Amino acid sequence: MRIYIMSILDSIHYAFKRRALTELFYYDLLGANVTAIETAINPIWKKISQTWHENEGSSMFVCNLVDYLKIDNSPFYHPLKKELGRPIYVLDCRYLCKFDAIGWLEGVAKLPLSPKPILVIENITELPDEDVNHDNPQYVRNILMHSWKNLQNDFYNAHSGNSFSIIPENYTIFITWTPENRQKLDKIWNPSDGFAWVGNLDEYYQKFMAEYKDCSVNDLKKQNIIS
Repeated sequence: MRIYIMSILDSIHYAFKRRALTELFYYDLLGANVTAIETAINPIWKKISQTWHENEGSSMFVCNLVDYLKIDNSPFYHPLKKELGRPIYVLDCRYLCKFDAIGWLEGVAKLPLSPKPILVIENITELPDEDVNHDNPQYVRNILMHSWKNLQNDFYNAHSGNSFSIIPENYTIFITWTPENRQKLDKIWNPSDGFAWVGNLDEYYQKFMAEYKDCSVNDLKKQNIIS
């Protein structure tokens, strides 16, 4: 019986430790201005029309981020508590039609800046080819991917007839692609954009967790990761 109880306690401690470290992991991800992430598509995701509703995204990254930023039931005090409630706005590049990219950015420019919005531009490697219904993909990459390094971006939306400006530091931005499209990403990647590089999200997470593999729950408390 004593061995059984100890096994249960070990399982509980492991679950607490994993949850606390995962929360710290996502807090760290939110620290950079623009971050590049390789992430799989959520297997239960179904295609939906892109709207200005929050928290709609196809990637596992968005699925997980939404979960960790929702109303908090965690028993821990952890840095991620400071980030709870931040809105997440997602654009899936696979389904962009003409004027969608610039229109989305015009919507971004109108967002309240508190709490600080999180922008996720998914599947940057999968832009449709240019035709009568779709913009030139290089133009779209220029405004959705390569412009965040600037202190301020001044845009004109020919569809709405509106000019607007975006200051990148007012947002937390993530650029994503899927593992099978890594070679496509390499062709459009520009180091001068200054993105924080995560690469494959699962591999990055496992490496992060391995750094704490020998820490107990008490060790994490001493480091103020949990309390």
